[in-house]
Amino acid sequence: MAVIGKKRPHIRKDHRQTEPVLRLTIANKAFETIDWGFGGFRLRGVNGKIKHGDEITVTRITPPGTNGTPVNVKVSVIRYNPVKKELSCEIPVLGEKAYEIFESILMRRYQDQS
Repeated sequence: MAVIGKKRPHIRKDHRQTEPVLRLTIANKAFETIDWGFGGFRLRGVNGKIKHGDEITVTRITPPGTNGTPVNVKVSVIRYNPVKKELSCEIPVLGEKAYEIFESILMRRYQDQS
């Protein structure tokens, strides 16, 4: 199996959610989350030349059944598995708007802000 990135022990400081599945938009394409939390996320269905340390920008967070909310969240690639097409990213600075979105989803009070 070809996994690109560093393999290291679990050092996650936040709890990851598997539900609800969110859609995160990167480069005008929406990807579904495998898991997500305040410190990072994993996405499925990602193709491309991606390597550990790349910086990418999430431009929309979309919970199920909504139009989502535009954001501007810079994330760092931690790991990319081209066989499984899974991308793992760390969120160094979440930002107030994205934090409020994640918090409202967890508290089950999210409303579209598009």
